[in-house]
Amino acid sequence: MRSPVSAHMPNVVDSRSLDTAAPLPEVLGPLPRPMALHAASSARFRRLFEQHFSFVWRTLRRLGVTDALLPDASQRVFWAASRRMTDFTDDRARAFLFGTARRVAADFRRLRREVLSANDSNSIADDGAPTAEELVDQKRARELLDELLDALDDDLREVLFLQEGEGMTLSEIAEVLDIPLGTAASRLRRAREEFRRVLKRRMTTMAPAGGAR
Repeated sequence: MRSPVSAHMPNVVDSRSLDTAAPLPEVLGPLPRPMALHAASSARFRRLFEQHFSFVWRTLRRLGVTDALLPDASQRVFWAASRRMTDFTDDRARAFLFGTARRVAADFRRLRREVLSANDSNSIADDGAPTAEELVDQKRARELLDELLDALDDDLREVLFLQEGEGMTLSEIAEVLDIPLGTAASRLRRAREEFRRVLKRRMTTMAPAGGAR
């Protein structure tokens, strides 16, 4: 039986799984409204929010924030951005948001085990969609992908997400992470190699007993 991850992996991992692992909420909720924002800054912040919300959401998800905590984590990222609008230009907005999301995700990962036990245990039962079996398969595939990515060091997981999930070029990755181009290339190569090793090890443990060797 093929792994739900390996079935869609031309090279390392199916970028569609990274992009759609956690669907965006239909209602984003109210935007943060710090008292210090005047009209011009408020308009710029709204553009920032609308243009980059999905990127921040995916980034947090791939850096280990659970589905249940994504709305809160996303709000924290944009709250920080709203308070530091003068610290970055529009062309550096994505880099600023990624750096902020990285720090927020690190904070939320400390709560991960507690949140998983409190929320994920009922996630399948709460899903009343008619295609329950398909949703269960998708959930299992997503959990496996999360498990594989979690096995990587943070710096390797980040470059793999940005390249495979966001489709960034090496130069864009280097800019977002504020690292030399050669370092970005080296990390991406190491990330792919490590992901393959983790996947191979995981597939070995998933092989049915007595199956073909």
